[in-house]
Formats: sequence, structure tokens, C-alpha cells
Amino acid sequence: PFDALLKLTKDNLLPKDTVTKVIDKSKEEDSKSAIITANTDEGEIILDTNTFKAYKPENGEYTPVPFEDDSVQSILKSDTVGSGIQDGIVRMISKFDSIPSSIPMSTVVPILRQTPSEKRIVSRGDSSYIIVPSSTGNNLNLWNTDSPLDRSSVAYYYRDNGVYNSGRQATQEIWSDYFNYLRSQNLAYDSSQLLSLASSGYYAGEKFIAANPPLTADNIYKPVQYEGTWYIINQNNPSESRKISPSTGNLLRANLTPAKVSIILGTTPPAAAVRGTRTPRTATAAAATPPVTTGQANDAVRRAIDAAGLTTGFNTLPTALKNRILSGTLVANDNGVAGRNRALGDRGRVTRIISAGQS
Repeated sequence: PFDALLKLTKDNLLPKDTVTKVIDKSKEEDSKSAIITANTDEGEIILDTNTFKAYKPENGEYTPVPFEDDSVQSILKSDTVGSGIQDGIVRMISKFDSIPSSIPMSTVVPILRQTPSEKRIVSRGDSSYIIVPSSTGNNLNLWNTDSPLDRSSVAYYYRDNGVYNSGRQATQEIWSDYFNYLRSQNLAYDSSQLLSLASSGYYAGEKFIAANPPLTADNIYKPVQYEGTWYIINQNNPSESRKISPSTGNLLRANLTPAKVSIILGTTPPAAAVRGTRTPRTATAAAATPPVTTGQANDAVRRAIDAAGLTTGFNTLPTALKNRILSGTLVANDNGVAGRNRALGDRGRVTRIISAGQS
């Protein structure tokens, strides 16, 4: 550290020109020194990336300069010294200890946002961690890089005052920042991984889903929010879709029909779903139609069949039966409708009655 170097030379334990030689070496283009020397509007500034302390040479002495000083900030924003600063901050984080209060997190976090992800890896024991800076605040989250798609919480984190802590749940914003990292590494959740984390209501659950996780191309699930509830639609088998309970956070079976899925996704329902859909009719439309001569097709009857989505099934009937129905008339719904609906159960609903003679 530069401050230790100053003390050793001051105490005559090192030659007096040692500091000058270190500074001159740091000015070389290919220098890998942790000491950065830069010219600013306020004169030359020396920045020690080991300790993140800054100094200004004056009359053979080196006066400390506050880290928040404009001259220091201008160095931090310089492209020519950016890499060295990034390395120094990562080294500081790798100590897994609180950041000195003299170093503002409002400086640390923006620098780490500009640091390539491969340089933001730190190790502790046999494990490695990726430093994920907040996209909006001044805090840092460290995620274990072992099986990154199975992680449900933050391993370590730094508060906006630089205080170091271990373990915490991820908020939706923290998940979103982590997903940006995963996308940069071309990592995505498969169907099993997605459902597993969605079911972990305490650690992930709705926060995880709402943050828009990256999904593999063959993922059969599609998360979507509908009327305040998050659904995880099984695109291959809608009956196996799930939803996250807004009250408990538990992952439940959604019990969705194909028609309901099409409404949630805003897509065109499949033909089978259309057949089960009934469009309410007004009292005027339900009124009786004028009788027609036997054997003559009634356009009103044909239109009613089309409107109910039954044309495909109707066309499979024997010709004689089709002609008989088409020669019938639409009549107003009678008191027997309720009884017919009870008999049908959940297989369908009576919406129109066609009178076509004795059955």
C-alpha cells in the first residue's frame, strides 16, 4: 500500500527515492501497478487501488485527498485507468469484509456495473461467486456460481453503506439483476428448473416469476400474469398448468380449459375449445322464426348453428337428419331449458331450441 510505502521512507527504512521510482513505474503504459497516477485539472493525483486512498504531491510531501473529491472522481471515470480501478474494487470485495466507510458505495457500484462479468468472480474456499451490482441502487449481491440455475437466494451481499452480510432472500429487483447476468452467460431455465423455483414461495415464487426469468427454447411453460394472478401455462397440456396463490404464495393446479388459456394468453382458441363456448343471445334473437315449408332449409337455423360453433359437428350428421333440422324453426326457450341443462351436466349448455317435428 502507498501509505505504508510513505511511512517506510519517512522512517528511513527505504531509500528516499523509492516513492518516486514507484510513481514513475506506474506511469508506464504497460504498468500493472496498483498505484495509478493521473493528471487532473487540480494537478497530479496518485490513487492507490489497494486501499482506495488518494494523494496529491505538494512540495515533496503527499497530502491525502478525500475520495469524494472531484479530482479523484474524474480519475475513476477515465477509460485509461478504468481497468486498474475495476481490479482494485474486485480485490477489495474478495476479502469478504465490509468496505471502508471512506470509500462511497455510490462510486464502487457504478464502476462494477462497467466491469466485465468474467472479472467480477471472487472465490472463498472451494466456491466461486459472481458479483452482481444493483441496477438501481448502491448495493452488491454475490451469487454462488456452482449450478447457477438452481440458486434460490443470495449468498453474500453489501448494503449501500458498504456493510458486508451473508445470505438473504432475493427481491424481484435482485432476481432481475441476476437474470441479466444469466442472459449474458447464455444460461436459461428449463421446464423442471422453472417449476421448482416457482414452487419455492419463501425464497423465489412470485418474485422469481415476476422478474422474467430467461427460459430455454424448449421450455413447455409460459409464465403470464392475468387479473392479478401469476399463471404458469403448460403449452403442451393446459390442464397441467399452475398458478401462484396471491394469498399464500403456494403453487397450485390452475384447472384451466383450453378456452381459458387462450383468453389468458390472448391467442385464438383451438377448434375443440370453440365448440364448448356459447355466446349469449338476446331476447329478440331467441324469439320464434317464421315457419317454413317442410324440406326447405331455414337460413336462421343455419346461422344459429354457425354462431354456436357447431358447424363442423353438424356436417358429420346423416344427410336426412341435417335436412330435417335445417327445415325446422327457431323457437323461444321454454321452461324445459333448465331440465335439459341439468341432464347435460358439464358436457354443454342449451342456448337455442330448434323445432323440427317429433323426435
